[in-house]
Amino acid sequence: MTIPEGINNYNWLRRCKDEKGFTEQELIQVINKYGYQSSFRQIGSIREDVKNSFSKSAQKILKKRKNQLQKKNDELLEKDEHINFMFPIMQEEYSFEIDFLKHAFPLKNFPRFTDVDFDAMAIGSCFAENISHMFSALGICCRHHSFPEDINSPIALMSILKAINQSGSDRYKHIDSIASSLITKNNQTKEDLEKYIFYERSRLDDLTFGLKSSKLIIITLGNTLEWEHTFDKENIYPDAAVSLACHNRRFTGVDSKALLKSRKRIHAPINIVINSLNEIITNIRKITSAEIVITISPIPIRGVKSNNENLSQSKSAIVENSISKSKIIVALDAALPKLGENKIYYFPAFEIANEVSLRIPMTGFGNDDSCTRHLDKNVVRAICEYFLWCLLKV
Repeated sequence: MTIPEGINNYNWLRRCKDEKGFTEQELIQVINKYGYQSSFRQIGSIREDVKNSFSKSAQKILKKRKNQLQKKNDELLEKDEHINFMFPIMQEEYSFEIDFLKHAFPLKNFPRFTDVDFDAMAIGSCFAENISHMFSALGICCRHHSFPEDINSPIALMSILKAINQSGSDRYKHIDSIASSLITKNNQTKEDLEKYIFYERSRLDDLTFGLKSSKLIIITLGNTLEWEHTFDKENIYPDAAVSLACHNRRFTGVDSKALLKSRKRIHAPINIVINSLNEIITNIRKITSAEIVITISPIPIRGVKSNNENLSQSKSAIVENSISKSKIIVALDAALPKLGENKIYYFPAFEIANEVSLRIPMTGFGNDDSCTRHLDKNVVRAICEYFLWCLLKV
């Protein structure tokens, strides 16, 4: 065995080499005993001890301590009792491996499926789309109802769900209203309008069918920037037209600017976000009793209008993105326990992308295509694989 080239990526090994003056052979012995990483975060404290004392007697004690910790953690995990709230101390403890993720994010209560013989429905943007592709590759029927990242807000989703729960002609009134507003436009042909109406009605019908036929519903939320006419301090005024219009802003013959009642968007207050989440669950439960997993999209918003006085003082897209994601996190933390449902779960896709990947060298955003809004493929793969492991324990 030789010293690996990547030793400088591991703080505790680098300190053994540089500060303690270990020879190559002595360093190899330490690596053989403790490895580069461990499945258990408590091992970080062992590495701290390793840096301070390397006598033979100390090494025996440390080895014994490591074995005891590992045995105890294995026993706790077997009983499904392993909960460890300690923040990882050392950078090299972070990993995309299941052994790290299952301890860093112990999802004790999570839906379990014994095989891949079930249907799923993914609603939202990045994570929803990626997990639907992975499911399909495994033979799991997974439909995807897409929401663009910037439109993927609680009120927008709630508005669509309320629309599909309407009966008769009320179910499609937003679509018909949009079509009627386009008739007077010179560039709108009858064929364009018919295509638009057929496409949108089919999309709502597909969403309804997907919800009814699926045993697992995956919801990814993106931001809390809502159109100002859809809420006030205490009330929500659903408008499916805004989310329909923005979803199909590139649809042939459809001018999205003409479809939106207001171009002005502002952050919804936390009570409105919580109420929206409750309404989302309520409307889904009118259709299905399936397991529901909620996630937050790690992909940032594209930008904000700098002349919008209702945004924060900074007028910074980066700050507004942080405010938006934080509000969803706080709202979910407040709303989920009060729903009284035993089939609603949270999956930490956002935290894996923003906490784990950014502590692993050369991973995170933009390394594949230089676009800072795009997650690296290995991060996406790790998130999806851990989600699948949690469901199937594969």
